[in-house]
Amino acid sequence: MAPTTPMAGTATPAGSSPPQTARLKEQDESPVLLQPGSREYTYLPWKRLWALLWAPAPGRMGHTIRLTVTSIAAIMIGEIWHIPASELTPIIILALWAPDRVTNVIIGTSVFCLFSVMLVLVYVAVLLSINNYFLTLFVNLVFTFIFFYLGSATKLGLLSIMSGLSFCFFLLMLDQVPISDLISRALLYSWLETAITGATMVAMALLIAPSPLQLTLGQISARLKTCAGLLRAPEDPTLQEKARDFLLVGVTPMLTGLGMAKLEKLWRPIVLNRARQGVLNSFALLALTTRFAREESFHDAPLDERLRCAGIFETLADLLDRNALPDPVPEAGFHSPDLQKLNALLQVLCAPSSETLPSPPKSGFFLPGAFETPNHIRFAIKGTLSVLLSILIYKGLNWNGIHTCVITCFVVALPTMGEIIAKQRLRIIGAVIGCTLAGLATAFLIPHFINVAQLILMLGLGILAGGWIKCGNERIAYAGLQIVLASYLSDLTAFKPPTDLSVPLDRVIGILIGLAITYVAFTRFWPQSAGQKLPGLFRKLQTQLHAATLAPTPLLRYAATAKVTETISSTERTLEYNMLEPVPYCPTPSQLRTYRTLLLQAGELAGDILIAPDYPAELGAAAALFERLTDGLAP
Repeated sequence: MAPTTPMAGTATPAGSSPPQTARLKEQDESPVLLQPGSREYTYLPWKRLWALLWAPAPGRMGHTIRLTVTSIAAIMIGEIWHIPASELTPIIILALWAPDRVTNVIIGTSVFCLFSVMLVLVYVAVLLSINNYFLTLFVNLVFTFIFFYLGSATKLGLLSIMSGLSFCFFLLMLDQVPISDLISRALLYSWLETAITGATMVAMALLIAPSPLQLTLGQISARLKTCAGLLRAPEDPTLQEKARDFLLVGVTPMLTGLGMAKLEKLWRPIVLNRARQGVLNSFALLALTTRFAREESFHDAPLDERLRCAGIFETLADLLDRNALPDPVPEAGFHSPDLQKLNALLQVLCAPSSETLPSPPKSGFFLPGAFETPNHIRFAIKGTLSVLLSILIYKGLNWNGIHTCVITCFVVALPTMGEIIAKQRLRIIGAVIGCTLAGLATAFLIPHFINVAQLILMLGLGILAGGWIKCGNERIAYAGLQIVLASYLSDLTAFKPPTDLSVPLDRVIGILIGLAITYVAFTRFWPQSAGQKLPGLFRKLQTQLHAATLAPTPLLRYAATAKVTETISSTERTLEYNMLEPVPYCPTPSQLRTYRTLLLQAGELAGDILIAPDYPAELGAAAALFERLTDGLAP
């Protein structure tokens, strides 16, 4: 695709230059709002992986510590009262723990209700199929299919998959119990585990988790501090990458947090309104600062003015860190036009507004197309088939230690091949690390322990390390979960110090078997490529860019632009997944260049929309060009 020039006949205000989208360049040096982080769209190159491991994201350490404390509390409850299968409680907590207290209360209550219903289904299944292995297997597969389908076609998503995992695993374990009275006791203990899990999450959330409003203010503060850093060192690549990551997050998570804060009934509407303004204005400030930092005119601005503006950003960020909403700042008298625009936004950073944002369309329990598209049925069939093969191998070999092959079939089941391969990589890496650490602890540390407190301390350090990864970027979070999960299943198998080194090895072998079965099932039967989603995502970008250019007010323009950056993030992730897939499904070099060009142009448009009132004609021409380019994609 050749770079374009401004359309003839478009007017440009005197004494100014048209926005960058008027010439839509392909070169990386153009001052676009969002530049793709990797030219090749490689999934987690080593340099990027290392940066994500240690990135001090806002609230990451606090989230990790709270997760560790809650998990240790759950372990101590199980160890003190010798509750069977107590290792499941910290595993569920680790998988579902959220940063704020409101979400954790909702999740804890939902876990108790949903898993209680699941245990009732297990009881009914046992009544129908007791003492009949083939009938038990049939009932197990029927419910597994239902849970997979609900996980794909409804809003339950991961909760349905987790419920299916629990149902299948409980039924497999109960099949080995020869006495009906023991089955009843096992079900009651399972319900007790569910109650303890939900109660622990709710209690610890109320005791130590912060308010969602506090977390949102911290996110706004982090963005303002990044702006200050770019003002001081606009060419710093670390700051540019950090700013890009914040922009790709958009504003939806923060606005969702404010919605959760509203449920607390602790904050006045004016406070939440001002916080919402801070969310949208901080996004616009970061977007403009990132854009200005790549322009030569910004570097020519007086250094003292840039430093003074950075000081204003940091002062406001300090107030937000103290959970205080800043008052409007006075006019700073900057001479640089770029700094004047930033100062104008700072003056209304958290100013109240009666303007309302468009509400997302309401949808029901089932996702759109749940009954029309065959993909949900195919996904459930592939998931059920992989579970069936794992059960046959697990039971046929009579090798209880490899039950993780069945668990693996549930936890790595995702719609597209690229997503599955990415998750399989994280699972095997995390499992190998966790099992290796558990084996080393069993061989060299645990023989010297003299009380349970030392075991708890060792597990706590493991949770802290794995939890740090789990609370990081979503590209690596699953590996952290697997590190802790593997160590739990190796070190918490009984109410005594583990001494059998074969346990960690069995866990890894089971995981490898499950990964192999899942890979074959999802890549050989109705394979669904992540690349099939790309044309739809680019057309979604086209629609969002068109809506953003028509936004009548600055507030609506910021919200619309944030949606564009969020879709750019989703598109880049999908393209990364597509690159992981088998060669016949990967994009060709020509397609990759097309996708990269479209992402660059979408980033340029997103930045120019923030100053749309100055150049409506050029923006309209650039948006029309993007629409023509997008229409050329295959459906």
